[in-house]
Amino acid sequence: MVDHRARKELVGAIGNFLSGATTAFAFDDRLCTIDGGSNDRTVHYIARELWSYYDDLIDHHAALSREDWDCVQRLLLVLQSNADIHLERRFAWTQRQIVALAVMFVCAIIAFSLGVDWRLLFITLPLGLVSLGLWVWRTRAELTEVSKLSRLQPFSSVSELRAVHRLAPEFQKQRYPAIMASRLIRLPLASAAMALPFIGVWFVFSPVVIACQALPEVKRTTRVALK
Repeated sequence: MVDHRARKELVGAIGNFLSGATTAFAFDDRLCTIDGGSNDRTVHYIARELWSYYDDLIDHHAALSREDWDCVQRLLLVLQSNADIHLERRFAWTQRQIVALAVMFVCAIIAFSLGVDWRLLFITLPLGLVSLGLWVWRTRAELTEVSKLSRLQPFSSVSELRAVHRLAPEFQKQRYPAIMASRLIRLPLASAAMALPFIGVWFVFSPVVIACQALPEVKRTTRVALK
């Protein structure tokens, strides 16, 4: 179903954030309110997709790259055209699962040989390094896939984009503000410091992490359907 009220409110909330009228905390509150009060699946998808374009731990003005700005503009086009975004998921096996399974097999043999012993703690360090390497491998592969689709997302083709644009002829893509490129949410050093506790937990629970990495990966694709 199309929730015209929620879509209009979402367009307004996005516009206020991009223009600087609101900051991240107010934008986050507004997204949660709109998302929670609607049964429109496209509203749900866009509201949750927008969470990756701001930080809810520090209040800040919009700081989007040019590519992210263009993607948000396409999301606005979908909202104003009353088209629907359909999310499709599929499971995929890659070489990363083979590596994870092989490492788990070796670790199981070592654990069986040692028994329940404090020395098992020494397995978590190399296991954590392998697990972290698998994560970096997957992240880079996904970034490569995303970069190929970033000029169209959430659309699956140029013809699909043009067809939706015809439903909203009044839509005007906003220009990317020059000041946006100079904004930073936080310094790289601060981001690295925030990641350290996460990495520590990752290493402690590396057997659980690598067991999850042995499962098939979920691939997400989107397409936009006309009414």
